[in-house]
Amino acid sequence: MSALLENERPEGCLSDLRLDVLLSGAGGDGAHLVGCERCRARLVQLREAQHHAEQVLPRTIVPAVMPPNRRRRTVLVGVLVAAGVACIAMVGALRFATPSDETHLKGRASLTVFVQRDGQMHEAPPGGAVYPKDRLQFAYTTPRDTYLGILSLDGQGRASIYVPQATTSQWVPRASKAATSNSVVLDDVLGPERLFGVFCERPFDLTSLREELSARGTLDGGQGCEVEVLILEKVTPP
Repeated sequence: MSALLENERPEGCLSDLRLDVLLSGAGGDGAHLVGCERCRARLVQLREAQHHAEQVLPRTIVPAVMPPNRRRRTVLVGVLVAAGVACIAMVGALRFATPSDETHLKGRASLTVFVQRDGQMHEAPPGGAVYPKDRLQFAYTTPRDTYLGILSLDGQGRASIYVPQATTSQWVPRASKAATSNSVVLDDVLGPERLFGVFCERPFDLTSLREELSARGTLDGGQGCEVEVLILEKVTPP
């Protein structure tokens, strides 16, 4: 697998991991947000991505949330950003979830594909038929926090980056069938649609993986990485 890259951020700013912990209500560096415009903006982006995922998924998918009272705590974090230091004491007084409160997941990371067509959404079985213009929504399961990227290889051997809409991988928390940050609409190329879900301990470069997938037709899990492969068959609608 291609060399892994660390995400860049200004010195002293919070990582996406620490921002997600703060967003989930499990404690964190709330005081830093009061004086850091960059981290406040990034927190808003993460919140909007999670809100979008919750809106587009059917009820069978669990959005990527940690503590059971997340919505109430997310509101309190927003008040903290707006009101400043005075609200930090309020957040500190809350009872946050402990690791013993969370669901403990085991096994390998995995990928699930849902197909949206004519206003309906259903889970696509391995080898299942999909049509051009179908919208694919992905959900991941992982027993640990990880970095995720999803790529595809179509029937003409063309490789594409599906998730995230970026050139580097996306940090995601451990979860069961949690929605990814974006969905994709299939093009008109018929044939097998091979999907590669890449889960790694560290950030990685998706552009290099796309080139590798185009050249080799497959991806292998390197050290600290797992690759989940799903194949769908893109056919002409009946």
